[in-house]
Amino acid sequence: MMKPIPYHNFISWFLLTFILTACGAGSEDNRTEPASNTSSVELGSPKNIQLAEYDGTVFVSWASAKGATSYKLYVSKDPDIDFDNIDASRVTRYEVEGTSKALSDLEENETYFVVVASVSGDQEKKRQVTEPVVLKKPKLNPILLAPENLTVSADEGEVEINWDVLPEAYSYIIFFSDIDPQVDPSSAQQIQEISAPPFRHKELSINTSYYYRVSAITPLGLTPLTEVKSALVKPYSASPQVPGDFSASVGDGLVALKWRPAYSASSYNVYMAKEPITATDNVLQLFGGEIFFNITNVSTNRFDLENNTNYYFRVTAVNNQGESPLSKMLSATPKSFLPSVPYNISATNSGNGVKITWNKIEDAEGYYVYSSNSPNADKQTAFKSDIMTENAFFDSNLNSNNTIYYFVTAKNSNGESDASAVVSVPIIAPPAPVELEINVTKDKTVISWISTSEEVEEYVIYLASEAGIKKANYFRLANGKRLRNIRKRTFEVNNLVPDTQYYIRVASRNRGVEGRLSREAQFKTPPVLDITQTPPVILLNGDPQVSLFQGQNYVEQGAIASDKEEGDLSDKILITSNVDTLIPGTYQVKYNVTDSSKLAAEEVVRQVTVIKNQPPVILLNGDPQVSLFQGQNYVEQGATASDKEEGDLSDKILITSNVNTLIPGIYQVKYNVTDSSKLAAEEVVRQVMVIKNQPPVILLNGDPQVSLLQGQNYIEQGATASDKEEGDLSDKILITSNVNTLIPGTYQVKYNVTDSSKLAAEEVVRQVTVIENPPVISLNYPMFLNTINLPGGELQVYFRIAEEPRQQMTATNNGLKLELTSLSPGEYNITIEIEFLSDDYGPIILATASQTIKIVAGSNEFNLANTDFEFQDDNLDGELNIEALQAGLDPQGCVLDASLFDNCFWN
Repeated sequence: MMKPIPYHNFISWFLLTFILTACGAGSEDNRTEPASNTSSVELGSPKNIQLAEYDGTVFVSWASAKGATSYKLYVSKDPDIDFDNIDASRVTRYEVEGTSKALSDLEENETYFVVVASVSGDQEKKRQVTEPVVLKKPKLNPILLAPENLTVSADEGEVEINWDVLPEAYSYIIFFSDIDPQVDPSSAQQIQEISAPPFRHKELSINTSYYYRVSAITPLGLTPLTEVKSALVKPYSASPQVPGDFSASVGDGLVALKWRPAYSASSYNVYMAKEPITATDNVLQLFGGEIFFNITNVSTNRFDLENNTNYYFRVTAVNNQGESPLSKMLSATPKSFLPSVPYNISATNSGNGVKITWNKIEDAEGYYVYSSNSPNADKQTAFKSDIMTENAFFDSNLNSNNTIYYFVTAKNSNGESDASAVVSVPIIAPPAPVELEINVTKDKTVISWISTSEEVEEYVIYLASEAGIKKANYFRLANGKRLRNIRKRTFEVNNLVPDTQYYIRVASRNRGVEGRLSREAQFKTPPVLDITQTPPVILLNGDPQVSLFQGQNYVEQGAIASDKEEGDLSDKILITSNVDTLIPGTYQVKYNVTDSSKLAAEEVVRQVTVIKNQPPVILLNGDPQVSLFQGQNYVEQGATASDKEEGDLSDKILITSNVNTLIPGIYQVKYNVTDSSKLAAEEVVRQVMVIKNQPPVILLNGDPQVSLLQGQNYIEQGATASDKEEGDLSDKILITSNVNTLIPGTYQVKYNVTDSSKLAAEEVVRQVTVIENPPVISLNYPMFLNTINLPGGELQVYFRIAEEPRQQMTATNNGLKLELTSLSPGEYNITIEIEFLSDDYGPIILATASQTIKIVAGSNEFNLANTDFEFQDDNLDGELNIEALQAGLDPQGCVLDASLFDNCFWN
């Protein structure tokens, strides 16, 4: 059973596979191709190029290419780089032995263009990664906590992944593998931009184990990965659905087929014939009938077909439960007269226009580039360029403020190919100028305006003596004209018709794009003057240029006007002003006057500059990022605020905070201040991360279970306590005990400790067992002999119970006595030993006697007087008799038997 197509977010992989398939590089055919007659192996290009990113590194991998002995990786920031003619100053090249490379030296938020080339000897075959590489994911921050409680559950052909939400997470990344149980992030596949759990991973290989780990993207970086969880994907319980969106496109001896993936499909079968297909079981009996099994892509190319011959196609989906019904039937006719469709289309906004490039088509004599503001435009609705012979086009006529969509066709003497893939470029036109001002005098007309953008290369003026000016109609209006290449925000217009009402609009251009027109303004040119009269003259009071701070009042100083014919006209001066001291900028106060003959003085202008009030600036005391352990107090360090106009504003700072040190997470302390003009400083934020507090751990000194005899003292051995955050807490351990060694029983000594955040360790208990003392049993023997001093030594009596060491009996007034404290009720074997400790020969056992006695529960004394001990002769009679004689004893009565004591030593 073939594996189903993986479902994940490798957009670059998907686009690359789609383009390669559409061009024939990724097609599948289960038919056996004839062997090559050449001895050399043709070098193939790398396929299935994949990108992955983790901890500031981009990992590039690819499938091994046919005939390749090694690979080269080319990386450049230049979108116009020619990878066929490498410029070492603009391209970084890596020699690679395997089929993967980790790029760890890329700059963040920079765009890179990557090419992988297979190498064999002097040969190279390159393939460009279709999507530019942009390193934008944050780096790993090991102090952060990984998402918790990761779970995975398998279903038919899919796995659901779930985990606890991190409140501070922007998004999540799932790392997965079906071959690496450790899920190494440098080689695992990724599913990115996941907003929240759970996530269903679909269209997986059945009966295959998948391994998963999850990381979160937060304001402070990438969290560590979770532990690994795995799930075995279940087989499908039903056959797959019919593939949808089945379509075909034709070429020279070629039909390219594609379809939408069918849920639960492991592979696809394509049926082809030269007559209509009605069922799967008779296709091979149809004229030209063939079946193509086990296609794992969602597209395939059929080569070596007869041109101008109609072919019929249908497709089915297959999984472990069987085959779906047939799709709709398509018919397609390969044609040889049209060139191939251009591919690898790219479009780049290079500053003053858009550059479009594509791969050369061998059978093309020329190309057309189509452009439109609609992504759904076709050859009938898009704007078509003139034919060109090169595989590049520069579009400088970007009169739009929208995204422009491009596609390309190839042309030869037989016709035009189908359209290529569509590429798009966002075009941002500059905004329209505002506040048009027209200053008309008898000598000239000067137009000025304010630009709201710094990104302007030139201005365009539209002028006519009729209202309603538009870009599309200005040339049809009376005296309509369009003036270009104006670099400044003021322009003198000449050659206007005297005594005529004019209308005017202005537009900005940047990077080849012309923006919207300004509002329409109007003015009237002066009539031809009577040269015998002179106009009035205006003189300003005060300076012609005045500067004010934002919010400061403007005080009008006025002007005087005099006329050669009529004298002082100062009271007739008309003053107009657009001064707004609340908004920084350059304003004008205009002074005009006319005499009784309507002859106007030359307008005089006072320029008023309102200087921008600088907002206050806030600087934090201490670090902008603070880490605390759970329960630890947050100490506010404050901030300072300074204002260029008002000085120190630190005491006016407003501090707001959502910090809760009892709950782990990322919090913010915000600092804001405004000056007396209500101008606010840029908000400054201190990030406070509360890290989960680990409880202390207690370890006992000594054994956790202690046994004592009743009345024996209990000696406390103590314990140690350590805390991950605070270190040794042994001196803070609280010990509680109910031990009473006078009363038998089981007692507990409890050990507890808490850290400074009141987080308690798990209680540890030592069990103390007080054992009841056994009764003291006295063994008495009515023989008044313990030690008898004899010439040459002494005589001693010992007692042995079972296998225990022997003990010497103690002489009392009532005879020999031995006290035992560890004797429980039961039967015991007791041995009496008579020993002569010779000065010359050492200890000599003279006689022994054994007897079994029974100790009864509750007894505290046992009298051996009536116990019949049978002594054994140790064959020392002669020596004993000699010693007895020396001691003055009667040797006739001394024999080693029970009468020994009566006859020899008994008193």
